[in-house]
Amino acid sequence: MPQLIRLFLSVVALELLSWGAVPGVAVAQETDQEAAPQIAGLMWNRTGLPAVFPLQVKSPIGRDYVLTLVDDETGVSALAAYINGGAFFRVLVPPGTFRVRFAAGTDWRGEEALFGPGALTETFELEAPLTFEIRNPGIKAGHVIDLSMTAPGQMAQGQTAELLVCQTIRSEVLRFPASGELSLALPSAESQHLIQSWRGQLVFPERRRSKRVRPPIHFAYR
Repeated sequence: MPQLIRLFLSVVALELLSWGAVPGVAVAQETDQEAAPQIAGLMWNRTGLPAVFPLQVKSPIGRDYVLTLVDDETGVSALAAYINGGAFFRVLVPPGTFRVRFAAGTDWRGEEALFGPGALTETFELEAPLTFEIRNPGIKAGHVIDLSMTAPGQMAQGQTAELLVCQTIRSEVLRFPASGELSLALPSAESQHLIQSWRGQLVFPERRRSKRVRPPIHFAYR
């Protein structure tokens, strides 16, 4: 009888040990997953709009950052990106007016835990929202955020500046002007050698050349 009791107790002890080991394995796997490094750059864009406006962030070395753009009207998170502290960072964002939020820390633990609980994760929001829009034809208005000279705890006062990208569109092949218009397009004989003609069309030199000729009158596209 005592042998049966000892055998029963041994079986129960083994079962208890096996039950306790399973959560331990799960926790270890979860910890390994959270410790996986996050690649710098765009994490997600939930607006469904094309990201075409530049946003550059200058940050100090020592901590990483998660940037989140929140729609200023709806309060819905629109875009998120991961920044390696001290490294050059630039991302394209969709049009709109957004509040800019940051989370900063040293050990990335995933989007839910960020860099850890409590003081391990510093969160802050810039004082003024930023607007990304088209200004005049061909000018994209973006922004530069400079956190590099701001001390921890004062990041909300980070400096911002506009980043304007000018884009002009013109045809590389224009209709060859009629005889009466030729003097307007090519006012001097010296400038004609910079333009190549082919089957009645004016073909401008390749873009990367230092010298380009644009006729003073833009003729209709062919």
